[in-house]
Formats: sequence, structure tokens, C-alpha cells
Amino acid sequence: VRTARNKGISVQFGGTELLEQFASLMKKTEARKNIHLRGIDYYEKLLTTYPESSYITLSTLDLPARLKDLNKQLEKNIADAAKFTEKTKPGKVENNKQEHKRLKEEIAFLQEKVDAGNQTVPLSGTLVLEFGKTSENIYAGMDEDYRRYQPAILTWYETANHAFERGADWQNMGGIENSLDGGLYNFKSKFNPHIEQFVGEFNLPVSPLYGLANFAYKVRKKIRSKH
Repeated sequence: VRTARNKGISVQFGGTELLEQFASLMKKTEARKNIHLRGIDYYEKLLTTYPESSYITLSTLDLPARLKDLNKQLEKNIADAAKFTEKTKPGKVENNKQEHKRLKEEIAFLQEKVDAGNQTVPLSGTLVLEFGKTSENIYAGMDEDYRRYQPAILTWYETANHAFERGADWQNMGGIENSLDGGLYNFKSKFNPHIEQFVGEFNLPVSPLYGLANFAYKVRKKIRSKH
């Protein structure tokens, strides 16, 4: 969280005014994970259907402002290096070189984005619905190009804080792998979650007519699938 904040990421909460940016992040998430999610019309329907119980959390980065800050850091880095002497500790010299390399790489990365016409860009977002005292993260997306800024962690953290400020007792972050490993678990475990395990879905017959009714249901389902 501190890394993301120190890199100049801003977080805002809103509704339909943030839809286009949020939907663009979801499209990039679809492409990255090779999955098919919903479109902007669906996200808009959620927000307009539950206007008092929904919101988007969006993290953005002002590229020119970040570039300006990085160039100031680079100037200081160069000035510090100019003061080094033969007595300067090797570790300090090496740290300066590594910082110089990191700054140059990030400046080049952002300058390329700015040259392409980008100014303030969305990095990560969540769409939340509230029900009773529970806040649910329904959808979340991120621009993989900006992974170095750790935007998803800050976005989810601020989403949870905002949920509690709005009166929620629980902030549901969605599912994880059943084996407690993998990408979803590794990401969500950073927030010290309480994990609930469910038995799953099953049928519990309570009527002697269950067999006949279930057969009729399957026949009807098969007929409807042909249309």
C-alpha cells in the first residue's frame, strides 16, 4: 500500500461517471486472463439499479506529475553521485547506481506512454454492491502494464476501508482456489482474510415425487436448450 501511494497513485470512489475507465480495465483483464466477462452496459445496469448500494473504486496515475517527480529524484541522484569520493562506501555507490537505473527505466516507460497521448490513466478498479451489512466485490480489473505500481493492492485496500466507513461489517473479496494456492489466494491472502468454506450445492429430496419431478425438469431443460 505504501509503495503504491509513494508512486503517486490516486484513489477515487464514484458511480456511472467512472464507468468508461472501469470498463476499459475489465476489457484488459479479459484479454490478460483469456476469459469473457460483462460489458459496460451490464456494469451500468448494476450501478443504476442499486444507486444507493453500489460504487466503483478507481485508482489512477497522473503521468506528467509522476514524470516531474521522477526527474527531480534523478537530479538528486546525479548530484549525490557527484559528491562521492574514493572514501565513499561501496554499498552506498552501488545503491546510487541501482536507483539511477530504476529511475531511468521508469522515466522511459512513462515518457513512452505520454508520447502516445496518455495523461491520467486508470490502473485498477473494483465494482462493489452492498447488501445489509455486507459489501461485495463483484468485479475487479487492472492494467497489467502498470503492475510495478501495485495498484490492485491499494485499490482493494481502499475499497475495504470505504466499505467499513459506509457501515459494512463484512467486505467480501470473492472466491479463491479450493486448494488454497494460486494467483487469487496469493493476492487476497495479503489482506489477512477470514476464509469461509462451503459444502457446495446438492439436492436433498423431501418428497416421494422427487424422481418424477426431476425427470420432468431435465426433459424440459433439454427441450428449451434446442431453442
